[in-house]
Amino acid sequence: MNHDIDIKKVRLNCFRQSKVPGEFMLQMRVPGGTVNAKYLNDIQEIAQRWGNGTFHMGMRQTFNIPGIKYESIDEVNEFIKDYLKEVEVDECNCDMEITENGYPTIGARNVMACIGNAHCIKGNINTKDMANKIEKLVFPSHYHIKVSVAGCPND
Repeated sequence: MNHDIDIKKVRLNCFRQSKVPGEFMLQMRVPGGTVNAKYLNDIQEIAQRWGNGTFHMGMRQTFNIPGIKYESIDEVNEFIKDYLKEVEVDECNCDMEITENGYPTIGARNVMACIGNAHCIKGNINTKDMANKIEKLVFPSHYHIKVSVAGCPND
């Protein structure tokens, strides 16, 4: 079945190919590593309705939802439109058009950040705000960019 699928197209929309033919994993970005807890309901909905019922906190501070069938990708992309608008556009002010195609690119990776001075007693800066400012500069982009924000000398 994977021979009939345009892997580059679905990969562009943050879906990673699985070793199971016809299955993919959605990598949902979490700019700055912090997101409102209300979005956990969306993660649960995607995982249970279209995925295999699980999700993984990715090494780059992403929600990774495996087990999504190729046939369901369009439905999932439609479902995440509100998340993209609220997190990427409203919170980070990223200049991206929200469409039914999901993420516009996988190029620039999720901007990671430690908890910063929002919680850490050694934190010197608001890392979430800084990560959001950087996110606006690098996303969306087809360039393979990785950024991590540290709030103190320990990181």
